[in-house]
Amino acid sequence: MSVGAIASLPDAVALTRAGDPVPGTPQVVVVDAPPVAMELAVWAVGRFEAAGLELPPTEVHFHDGIEGCRGFLGYAQGGRVDLCVRLEMEAGPQRLVLHELAHAWESATLDEACRERFLQLRDLDVWAGADVEWKQRGIEQLAEILAWGLADGAMAPMIDGDRDPQALSGAYDLVRSRCAA
Repeated sequence: MSVGAIASLPDAVALTRAGDPVPGTPQVVVVDAPPVAMELAVWAVGRFEAAGLELPPTEVHFHDGIEGCRGFLGYAQGGRVDLCVRLEMEAGPQRLVLHELAHAWESATLDEACRERFLQLRDLDVWAGADVEWKQRGIEQLAEILAWGLADGAMAPMIDGDRDPQALSGAYDLVRSRCAA
């Protein structure tokens, strides 16, 4: 889906004031977003809602440069998501927004036992840590696979390991069920 297509979504609204809640989701607040960013946030939050995944209280901030994201395109920590993507220029801003919101959801929702089950399923050794390549960290694979599932498989996850749709679906279902399966 292109950013332009997001603007045509019926639930999308163009709000730009500081601290506007995403419609229907008062626990997710988008701060000082241009209209296209607000529409993207509304779409992404809607994908979580459609999947039955309740996001925790989260502030979403869009920035013009990577300085607001610690040098990355996105960063999530402690109920705050920072996005440093140039919406009109970057390929796949939808995946990035879903990915960073997945971090917010994961940190508030999953317990250590579920994280361990995910690591085992994906044949990974480490949940998080700078000493392991990004694509081989459990926390990043989870965010990529959750974004993949929320986008109905339309956005290929940028991960190492098994990328077969059946394997990705199994990991997505495990996480979505909070490892109850």
